[in-house]
Amino acid sequence: MLFATEHTLSEMIVTFLGERRAATALFLHQEINRSLRPCSLQGVYHELRKLQREGVVVKVGETYTLNLSWVFELEEFASSVYENYVKSPSARVVLPASNSSNVWRFSNLLKTDDFWAQLLLVLYRETDQKILFNWIPHPWFYFAQVEKVEQFYRVLEREGRRIYSVIGGDTYLDRRYAEGVSPKVYTYSLKHGPFQGDSSTYLYFIDEYVLTIKLDPLTTKRIDGLFRSIKSPADMDYHRIYNTLDSQARIVVRLRHQPRKAKALIKEYCDFFGISEMG
Repeated sequence: MLFATEHTLSEMIVTFLGERRAATALFLHQEINRSLRPCSLQGVYHELRKLQREGVVVKVGETYTLNLSWVFELEEFASSVYENYVKSPSARVVLPASNSSNVWRFSNLLKTDDFWAQLLLVLYRETDQKILFNWIPHPWFYFAQVEKVEQFYRVLEREGRRIYSVIGGDTYLDRRYAEGVSPKVYTYSLKHGPFQGDSSTYLYFIDEYVLTIKLDPLTTKRIDGLFRSIKSPADMDYHRIYNTLDSQARIVVRLRHQPRKAKALIKEYCDFFGISEMG
């Protein structure tokens, strides 16, 4: 349930209970509707009953809390995941050998973003670099999975990492994303810079690696149209945004080990942002 690729109502309930310890169904309904997920009170009760049957939630009077047995199992699982995926050197298998590349293909934008974020964390940790540079035509991934992206940035901030980003668009959504990320971890530019005009390719550079995410023309057009159509907070419709982005696509993710090219690109970005290559 917590490990699904979509942000479900059950996940939101568990998240709220985890952050607040206990809550009534009415309080959960109000909080969830204040976030990005409109739902009915009946729907909240339905999910709470399901979570009770699964042993995730217990009810005391009118108040719901997380089941401590489930919490302890989750903590044990999290410890195992940390050992296997963060501390273990086996994570290095995802990185290509010298002057070679690894390629992955995806048919869904959200699944691509999940993998993409994991890969960036691996690159930070395996290269032990503090700064990553990127070119993003539009930050669509943020509006599809807000909490996941914010969690990603919290990890970077906690570890003292940074991103220097050139954003290709200058729409309301582009600016909303750029201005919303903590300046402690994120520096951005909406000015014309490297790769301006290529709206189908997303690029990341760190140490000796170049990461490319290539979208098919139809998906690129769909994202461009979405960003152009939203011009103010009044136009925000998260259900429409999510449905637009949770759709079929043809996406190629390629990670190259290219020391010379990576060095040249990083220098170009350092010159553009006016920083030293050591950050």
